[in-house]
Amino acid sequence: MDVEMDVMSHEIIGTYICALTKSPDSCRPETVEDLMMDIARYINDDCRTGKHRNGRVDVIEPFVAGRSRNSEDDDVAQADFVEHDCADKDKPDALGTWQVAPFVFFRNVKRDAKLTLVQHSAENVMLRLPEPNLLMEAEKEASTLARLGDPEKFQLPPHYYRYFSAGDPITSMEVLTSNIGYYVTASCR
Repeated sequence: MDVEMDVMSHEIIGTYICALTKSPDSCRPETVEDLMMDIARYINDDCRTGKHRNGRVDVIEPFVAGRSRNSEDDDVAQADFVEHDCADKDKPDALGTWQVAPFVFFRNVKRDAKLTLVQHSAENVMLRLPEPNLLMEAEKEASTLARLGDPEKFQLPPHYYRYFSAGDPITSMEVLTSNIGYYVTASCR
């Protein structure tokens, strides 16, 4: 089963990724659970301070991951793991979904899944290949649309429509953070 990553708020996830990129390696999450907890913490802190609301920010500060803070009544985001099958609830290798609803979802992962953060270097260049099943689904859909004369197109990320729309302006920072949020989690589909 392929891992699926769905981001419903590319801008806020992109802002978090930018902040994480600027953070020291020692502060970066090592598991998917750590990542989701940090994303929830980041969103909750952002909602309280309004620092990055609507992308209207000039500089994205590093995020100190793992800051301990008790949950508060005004939290809007919470990290949860939902098992695919309730009967597998206590099994360590059970698959499920890590989520910070409604912002980001990682499906078909184990509760204790490790996280690898990668960046290119002169010695090591990474090329991320599409998930095989998602690629086959996307090819099938594209082929069908092409045979029908492309009456519909693949849907683009919402920030592209905002960027090219005269009615809903988007700032350069919103484009940047939305592109990053989309880029780091996009799958070929």
